[in-house]
Amino acid sequence: MDVHRVFLDEILAHPDDDAPRLVYADWLSEREDPRGEFIRLQCERERLPQYSLEAQQSLLRERELASRHGREWAGELHEMFYPYRFRRGFIAWGRSSTHQFVPAAERVLRMTPLERLVLARGAMSEELASQPFMSRLQSVTLQKFRSTEESSERFLRRLGRRPPAEVSLSECVGATRGLHWLRDVRSLRLYDTHDSDVRDFLAAAPPRLHTFVVGRSIHDQHPLSLGDVVQQLGHCYLRRLEVFGQIEEDELGCLSAGCCEGLKHLLIPAPSRADVEALARLESVRLTSFSVEHSALPPTDTLEPLLSAAPLQQLRALKLRYLQLPPRCADELVAWQRFPELVSLDLLGTSMEPGDASMLLTAASPPQRSRIRMSTDAMSLKVRCQLREQFPDVQWQRAFYGGDEAVTGDQAVVADGTVVENEVDLV
Repeated sequence: MDVHRVFLDEILAHPDDDAPRLVYADWLSEREDPRGEFIRLQCERERLPQYSLEAQQSLLRERELASRHGREWAGELHEMFYPYRFRRGFIAWGRSSTHQFVPAAERVLRMTPLERLVLARGAMSEELASQPFMSRLQSVTLQKFRSTEESSERFLRRLGRRPPAEVSLSECVGATRGLHWLRDVRSLRLYDTHDSDVRDFLAAAPPRLHTFVVGRSIHDQHPLSLGDVVQQLGHCYLRRLEVFGQIEEDELGCLSAGCCEGLKHLLIPAPSRADVEALARLESVRLTSFSVEHSALPPTDTLEPLLSAAPLQQLRALKLRYLQLPPRCADELVAWQRFPELVSLDLLGTSMEPGDASMLLTAASPPQRSRIRMSTDAMSLKVRCQLREQFPDVQWQRAFYGGDEAVTGDQAVVADGTVVENEVDLV
């Protein structure tokens, strides 16, 4: 009898329960198998406060174990997915090509409690939407799929009968006609999508929608009409809104406290002065995380009122990523005194003057510095070495691109495509 198979079957039968995983971890540890420690660490970290010292220490040990043994633990799935991520001791997220995964789907789902899947390059069809794994997974992302308006409508109508909780469509040409059939999803992420299709989806008043991500490539010449998109958000109970790429100037004014009262996570492109004023008017909103990405942040006279806006005063995470910050901006970014509940300041990919970086880090105490993530990309080797030596407890990282997707501070690639999850949602 294959004892490992018995444990795995019990884990697959109760994917949300840690108990079978911890029983397996104990059995492995008794036999001095390092995977036992890995499973226990990941399960315990799920219950720790995000960015706590204990969580960070656990994560470092997880990375060490995965770098040594991750490929062995992945087994056959190492050839199926690239990259893949471990969660609670098992591969829970993976990216694969459609022609490789679909024929092997049932076998793969007997090998790991897979939760989230990215399928790359394929065609939308009713046959694909009818696959059993589509309703069994928590999240399905279709990346670079091709479709006609007719086949998209049929696919989404069939998928809408029993949709995953989260659906993402990325660079899917002609693949968004019929989005209104997905009114029962909890999370919808759309990239490079026609505004009219997005409006049709929101007009269906999706009752369970709590996460909505929409945007275009940062290189797209046609700004997204955010006003047209969010005018229907009053029907939803959003907790997370992310808008990527360009939006039309002064569009945040279309947000109202009525449609955003439960909002906890907001990501936007660089706001104008009018956008900052609109954000400040959302007095009943209290964000947990706020992000500005991939753009030139406005001058310092806009940065100060932005960080003073009422919705930001209970922030736990502030992300200013891939930006060109103005010189002498450190005074505005010394956010530890401004935000008493802030536990993470993420400046990955953001260009700062060395003097500003040093001033910012000097103002933070050592425990706070351990929760600052900064990029070394725009700094000279000499400056990087000086700052690393002066502030060894800071998370210094390089942002880089590999394959079709960016690998950033949200995930740490530790061995041949193995990824250990670094962040969970702040709720």
